[in-house]
Amino acid sequence: MPLDPCKGPTGIACDKASNRIFSGCNGTSVVVDPNTGKVVATIKNGTRVDALGWDPAKKLIYIPNGCEGKVTGHRVQSWHLGLSSLSSRVIKRSSDET
Repeated sequence: MPLDPCKGPTGIACDKASNRIFSGCNGTSVVVDPNTGKVVATIKNGTRVDALGWDPAKKLIYIPNGCEGKVTGHRVQSWHLGLSSLSSRVIKRSSDET
């Protein structure tokens, strides 16, 4: 299954409620419709992504980036006709004080 523009997928998660698969990739992660195999959304993130997490209760995708020392969070607002509405922000940097 082609995942373009995903390069070097390193993490995967599934949202059963919306029937979507998330693939964490270097530079741009993707959201896939498993019924068609098509990429329905892309998520810009940093290089050297090393995992991916999905919180179905909060509808948040977490994409950690070891190289840049940050975790980017993407909130899924809605799924409509296979398209997503995503907002994102850096939620933690490894250099931040705790």
